[in-house]
Amino acid sequence: MTSDTVWTFGRSCCIIKYADCIFTNSFHAVCFGALFQRDMYMFSRKYGGKAKDMCKVLGIENRYFADDMFVEREPIPYGEVNSRIACMKERSKRWFESALYT
Repeated sequence: MTSDTVWTFGRSCCIIKYADCIFTNSFHAVCFGALFQRDMYMFSRKYGGKAKDMCKVLGIENRYFADDMFVEREPIPYGEVNSRIACMKERSKRWFESALYT
């Protein structure tokens, strides 16, 4: 890539979607990695813990590393992760419906 490469949302999503494995400290990369069912590892940021929080919500907190000690893990059990995502979607849908119609 050249220094004049333009990074767009679409390009970033495409990179995540077709990656074999993702190493990130980005909340959004964790979210899209989960939606695209990619194998991934997350590491800490100096500020903010949204990526770590999302790992807990998705039940993949063992993929989060707060130090330099990386340990390879078994593939992510996306059956469980997808069930959690479905529950979050349903809860969000109920909240929106409640907010709109009450």
